[in-house]
Amino acid sequence: LSGANLSDARFVGANLQDAKLCKAQLDRTEFLDACLQRADLSEATGKQAGFARADLREAVAVGAQFTACSWSEARLEKAILGGADLQNGRFRDADLSFAEFVNTNLRHCDITRARLDGTNFSRADLRGSTMSGARDYRTANWIGTNVLDVDFHGAYLVRRHLIDENYLHEFRRQSNLHTLIYWVWW
Repeated sequence: LSGANLSDARFVGANLQDAKLCKAQLDRTEFLDACLQRADLSEATGKQAGFARADLREAVAVGAQFTACSWSEARLEKAILGGADLQNGRFRDADLSFAEFVNTNLRHCDITRARLDGTNFSRADLRGSTMSGARDYRTANWIGTNVLDVDFHGAYLVRRHLIDENYLHEFRRQSNLHTLIYWVWW
């Protein structure tokens, strides 16, 4: 299925485990409740595709462009989405545990009540996103994450943690003395 135009297709409840969908066109494609474990969606594109309640554990979507897609209640544990464009996505109640969003465009996404245990948001762009009720955020990597204009209403502890994590990272990198002070202090 790599490179195929699957726009407007319906894969509701389908088993696409280990599927190769590299560079596939997935505009408005519906994957509701589908199993996409370990699927390769690298460089695939899709506008308004539906991944709600889909199982995308360990899926790879490096460099993919999925704008305005629904990922609500999806399972994305250990998924790799580095460099992807996922702007305007809806990740409500999704499990993003240990997923990789390094250098990923997550602008204007709804991440309300998402589970973020061990998620890597290093250098991700979350500008304009909503994070109310985000869970397990303390173990996520927030270093270099752009959170300008993020709506932290109902997620003020997330905001505080994120700012503190970046401050401590910067502090430690100032010099060897700063690193020593950090380790004694912490």
